[in-house]
Order: sequence, then structure tokens, then C-alpha cells
Amino acid sequence: MRLFINSGLIACIILLALFAGGCTGQKKREIKETTVKEIDLSTYRDSKPEQRLRLLFIHHSCGGQWLADKGEAKDILADTCIIASHPNGGGLRALLQQNNYEVHEAVYKSVIGDKTDVSDWNAKFRDKMGEILKCDQQDSLYKESS
Repeated sequence: MRLFINSGLIACIILLALFAGGCTGQKKREIKETTVKEIDLSTYRDSKPEQRLRLLFIHHSCGGQWLADKGEAKDILADTCIIASHPNGGGLRALLQQNNYEVHEAVYKSVIGDKTDVSDWNAKFRDKMGEILKCDQQDSLYKESS
């Protein structure tokens, strides 16, 4: 009688053995659990700002859909995630604009909108803050009279 064993099954058994017993000789590190303290937001106003405020959204496709109105897919800027409307549109841009916010965006294919993983934030905000604070759309800066 021959026994046939799938190579995938063998790999799974080896991995299971490594996880189950392969590390038993190592000293286990204690993991400290951190709890987040409650944040009191009651000192912040929930009303719209008196003066128009500029916001820059640095995002990819999900952010574009949050900002977009619900409707047929329509770009503001072709081949980017800066979109006017989308079937999954969340309407956030319109809501912000109604509440005295000026929405600016940077996405893929721009220096500011590229590399937005958390690990990229330190360098981006350290090296590009001047451009970020003046970004209108992608890498173009807004005019000072705005």
C-alpha cells in the first residue's frame, strides 16, 4: 500500500510544527498592553468656522470616493483619484464646503500625494511641509489671494 501526501500538506505540517514547538527554547517577551486615555473634545467647537479654512486631503482612491458626490463616475482631474462623483460617493467635499471649508487634494502622480503610508509621513511632513501648506491640487500651489 502506497501513501500519497500532497506537498502543500507537508509544508503546512512543517509550518505548524515550527509555530507549535520550534520556539519553545526561546525566552518569551512580555508584551505590555497600553490603554488609550479618554480624550475630552468638549472644548472644541462643533460649529462651522467663522473664516473659510483650507483643508488639504492627501489621499488615494478611497479618499476620492469619500469626497465625491454620489453619482456616475466623473473625474475632476483625469487619471487621478480626484473625482467629482462616484457610485460610492460619500459627499464629504460638498458637506465641508457648506461648512466654510475649502477642499484641496493631492493624490497619486504628485510629489505630495505619493507615498502616503504611515511610514512615509515623517519624511513627507518634515521635507515637504512648505508645499503641503500651499497645495491647491496635486503639486500646483494656490494663489496667495485666495
